[in-house]
Amino acid sequence: MLMREFSKERSVFKDWREDSAITYRKMVNCDSGMWKLSKVIKDEMDVSLSFLFSLFLTQYHKVTEILGKHMAYLKDIYLQLQTNSGYPFITMVEIANFCVICKLVDDRMKLSNIDLLYHSTNHSTIGNVKNKAGLIRTEFFEILVRTAKFKFLETKQVETFAEAL
Repeated sequence: MLMREFSKERSVFKDWREDSAITYRKMVNCDSGMWKLSKVIKDEMDVSLSFLFSLFLTQYHKVTEILGKHMAYLKDIYLQLQTNSGYPFITMVEIANFCVICKLVDDRMKLSNIDLLYHSTNHSTIGNVKNKAGLIRTEFFEILVRTAKFKFLETKQVETFAEAL
């Protein structure tokens, strides 16, 4: 019996590069240039302690840092949702299912609220794509922030976007 052994170096995947901290940081930098979070996150100062020094960072900066820190997981979630939607987008149905699975839907956060957040996030034009059928990656991150704001910040369960995320 002939045993086959996979060798990446001899396959069509030989030039494939694994994601790294550098590529994740590039993703955040690229996406942050397209998202509309400045309309969601007001430029309020948030105080945090780091290495025993008090640093004043904007909430926007903290949200960007949190997204960057968890980019590997968020990218995997995005790709999973995308496979169930109309590639290359995430549809409203998938976002609603995601919110139900994450147990975000309750008496305050109804599916109708998720629908409004989805349509607020789904910009009609991104790049050369017009009238698109769903969310692209940058909008997926944006809807996460909008959902955190609606679910936790506006209900005063937390005081900052960083805590809400």
